Amino acid sequence: MTGSSGKTAMQQHEDDIIRAVDFLYGKTTEGALAILDAPGSISKVVSMTSQRSIYCVKGSSAFASRGKGTNSEDTYLCMIPQASDDVPIYFCSCRSFMERNRHLTNESSCLCKHLLALRLMPVLQVQPVLIETASDDEFANLLMQRIPSE
Repeated sequence: MTGSSGKTAMQQHEDDIIRAVDFLYGKTTEGALAILDAPGSISKVVSMTSQRSIYCVKGSSAFASRGKGTNSEDTYLCMIPQASDDVPIYFCSCRSFMERNRHLTNESSCLCKHLLALRLMPVLQVQPVLIETASDDEFANLLMQRIPSE
């Protein structure tokens, strides 16, 4: 069913959500939507035993200049809460997330564009391009490689 603007109810719902997110997150919304629009920008790795998952999200510099290629520095490791998590924990290995959350407590966090893109994925019906499984050791190694040390 379409409304007077020619949009379906689902399209109108998505537009309403994007407007609300834009009001709350401002310029971060634009970056998140650019990530969701870029083909191949999000992949998911799932641990076989624990079923924990992490996302590898390409930064905007990775797809803004398509001819230059990408390297692992352009891809950020992100974690978002799962329904089964007792404590919701957000994490992204990007500098923006680290800067925004430097002085916040564990109960609150500010989302970077990578995490906001992940939160918008189910609402906008976007699926990760690649879903991989990993052993617990591979999963732990991936985490240790990407988490910055101080």
